[in-house]
Amino acid sequence: MSAVINITLNSFAVTITLILIISLRYVIYQRNKLTNFFFVLLFTNLILLCSSILLNVYGIYSNVNARFFIVILNFLLYFCWYVIKTYSSMYLFTFISLKVKVSRKFPLVFFGIGIFSVVLLVISQFTGLFFTICENNIVHRSNLFWLAYTGPLLLYFVDIVMLCIHLKKLDVKDTRVLLIFELLPMITFVILIFNNNILFINTAFTLSFLILYLKVQSMLTGELVTLRQKAEEQNLIIMNGIAYANRIQRNILPPAHMMTDAFSDYSVIWEPRDVVGGDIYYMKQFDKGTVLCVCDCTGHGTSGALLTMLVVSALEAVVWPSNSDDPAGAIYKIDEKLAKVFSIKKMGSRDTDDLGIRDGCDIAIMFIAKDGSVILSSGHMNVFICDGKQVRRIKGQNIFVGEGRLTSKDEIKTIHIAANPENKFYIASDGLFDQPGNGLSNKSSICIPRTLPFGYKAFEKIILENHHEKQSIVSDRVWDEFEKHRGKEPRVDDFELISFVPKIG
Repeated sequence: MSAVINITLNSFAVTITLILIISLRYVIYQRNKLTNFFFVLLFTNLILLCSSILLNVYGIYSNVNARFFIVILNFLLYFCWYVIKTYSSMYLFTFISLKVKVSRKFPLVFFGIGIFSVVLLVISQFTGLFFTICENNIVHRSNLFWLAYTGPLLLYFVDIVMLCIHLKKLDVKDTRVLLIFELLPMITFVILIFNNNILFINTAFTLSFLILYLKVQSMLTGELVTLRQKAEEQNLIIMNGIAYANRIQRNILPPAHMMTDAFSDYSVIWEPRDVVGGDIYYMKQFDKGTVLCVCDCTGHGTSGALLTMLVVSALEAVVWPSNSDDPAGAIYKIDEKLAKVFSIKKMGSRDTDDLGIRDGCDIAIMFIAKDGSVILSSGHMNVFICDGKQVRRIKGQNIFVGEGRLTSKDEIKTIHIAANPENKFYIASDGLFDQPGNGLSNKSSICIPRTLPFGYKAFEKIILENHHEKQSIVSDRVWDEFEKHRGKEPRVDDFELISFVPKIG
């Protein structure tokens, strides 16, 4: 009857242990010493329970000759008890160490007692010090059987001493759980000395692990909540900072009245992909005309925004009334200034110890004269001119401002565009043209969806078909087609579109 009860209790404990192992493996997000110790405890407990079940099965079938297996299983049973108790003590030590400083002598004591218990167990296997096995597969205790339990009980005593020493420095809830974790198996060990028919100790171990698991889960959940709160607080601080950076970046953009004074009609769409971006436009007015700069800096977000500050600062330093009609000279000086900031040597060379960066911008600088004529220089940025009959695309020169490769302003092309009342100018960053969207491939008999860039042709078609509309309407239609093309695709870059009609003075 006792064997049946033991098998039932152990089977129940096996189920709980397996659930705990699976939960620990897939539910608990954090791996540390505590969870590692817990894994060892659970796997050892699983071996203990399986050994106990097999022992009781052999006890039921007493006519089976299984003396060798019973010796092995009995050894495993006691060995697992010792391992579980030693690692339980180490778990307790590690747990308390996370809260307060604990003497390093305790682990030496734990492993010393554990090794001593295992040595006695091995001796008992050959001498019958603890138990003997009868012909009917029943394990009988010897006169010195109580020695088999001295090791675990000594460990429990040391654990209680360690817990009492640091009791005042521990949380009340932690202390309560640790006491249950210690006392529940210890009481069953004491019962086992007087009655070994029903092994409550195995179930007690399992229940103590269950209680400990719930405590660990509660701790880690609390830590997760705390980390989430800290992350949210940090995110709020960062987002507030970026929002303020967005206000600063918007404030350095030319005011609306400056655009109205300079152009007979204009439109601006400036939409950073993130809160701040790497696209910027700049204006400066003089007696003989207006300087307009459209710039797309490397990257987007915070890094791109920082670069726009450098470009605007450089523009303020290099554009003056005396050279306002020299966009090529302005680009050359901006390249020179950015190269110095980035510690880049002329012609792209650098010292071996140079830790400079190779960032900069695509840029188009135009001087719009009072008579409506335009002088243009551009690096990697296209300028579109629509007269209602056709769209002329002036390709940006193959220069990247900021690399420090320019040796003279003569390397930069200057284009003169005569005044024409029908001319409308458009400058956009590659956030418009390179944006992928949902297109269809017609290269086969089957239409295969694929992502295609918005491209130049679609843009040119829109501005030509809507040439006689106001610039704000044209820009809105470009944006609508851009969004329609983009569909569910995320934006890949900042979006900047500047269009204007020069005043003919």
